Amino acid sequence: MARINKGDRFPDFLVQTAFCGTCKLSEQIRKKTLVWVLRYIGCPSCRYDVDTFLEHVDDFAKKDVSLLVLMQSSVENIQKTYPDGLPFEILCDPDQEIYRSLSIDPASSMEQLRPVSEAGKEKMAKKFNAIRELGITHGEYEGNEQQLPAFFILEPDLTVSYAHYAADLVDMPDVEEALAMV
Repeated sequence: MARINKGDRFPDFLVQTAFCGTCKLSEQIRKKTLVWVLRYIGCPSCRYDVDTFLEHVDDFAKKDVSLLVLMQSSVENIQKTYPDGLPFEILCDPDQEIYRSLSIDPASSMEQLRPVSEAGKEKMAKKFNAIRELGITHGEYEGNEQQLPAFFILEPDLTVSYAHYAADLVDMPDVEEALAMV
């Protein structure tokens, strides 16, 4: 399948969620939804992102948007990391079928995950300093270590109003940037 673009209809995949079982994607999208596609929960950068989303749950509610995260993690690893659940759902794709269907490709090398621009390098340094300060360490490896992230904004009818395929690990909108888009 080709990459998803603005104006396309997002496929209504059958998804395995971390906390609600198996369902069609459309059952998770009842209003404008921000979809972050990350690697796996043991990745310190991804864990940091999920924890950041958790800190901003009220901001999402004020904008009347919901949040979904797609990861290559198993349901068990998500539930082990967040035994009390989360106020948003994580879609689990350990076999990376959805990633392939959406053409969210991995980097060709670990080097490609690193940003080349000075702004990207600064963003990565700031993020990894925050990860160290919070004491987030690497957990269990899952999925493809070279997976690049992506970000989508979906309307309730699954129409894509924004699509972004990252060029490196930090080429993604942060929470504030994403909320400014809605």
